[in-house]
Amino acid sequence: MTVRRLTCEIACQMSRRRQVLLLRKRAALLDRLRSLPNVMRGNVYRRLRRCGRAGCACARDKRLGHPALQVSVSQRGRTRTRHLSPAQASVVEQWVSSYRLLWGLVEELTAVNLELLALDGAADAAEGSDG
Repeated sequence: MTVRRLTCEIACQMSRRRQVLLLRKRAALLDRLRSLPNVMRGNVYRRLRRCGRAGCACARDKRLGHPALQVSVSQRGRTRTRHLSPAQASVVEQWVSSYRLLWGLVEELTAVNLELLALDGAADAAEGSDG
């Protein structure tokens, strides 16, 4: 057995081990992805609103207002906002948190899949150089 062939076999074995590890990682990421609850892209924030009543303090002083919770979402180039009750805000914050987790999982899956593609190409190249 030549040194070149032995080196190629060692590289292929290391590549296969790495591939197995990456496939396991991908399976774990996909399991986490499947277990995510409802998701929503957006931001929940608190702002001060004016009620519109002439006798209210918020009408006399622009720095005053009534606290309100809102969600803001950009869709098809337009920003949409909705007022939320405290109970709704709690639920929507969980959805937004799940969306951020989802996005992180997608990024990790992309990195794993890119590495798997590179390993697959490296294995093909190593096998082709024996010929």
